[in-house]
Amino acid sequence: GCTEQTMSRFSPDLLAQKLGLPLKAPQAEKLPRMVTNGITRLRRMQKDDTGGWGWFENGVDDPFLTAYVLTGLATAKE
Repeated sequence: GCTEQTMSRFSPDLLAQKLGLPLKAPQAEKLPRMVTNGITRLRRMQKDDTGGWGWFENGVDDPFLTAYVLTGLATAKE
């Protein structure tokens, strides 16, 4: 998937983990791995030369997607 799709999956996972939402057993067990996988994928998609993110790994940087990812990563860091 593209950067936006990755963030759209990662962001709800991250918020559920951060807020400690009551989840059913299968979801609760998978959640830490899903958050870690999202962070890993976003780091892999980051441009080495600019530090930004584009729609796709080999695409041009997009300031809005970069801001979206940075907001998610800042939330994860908290």
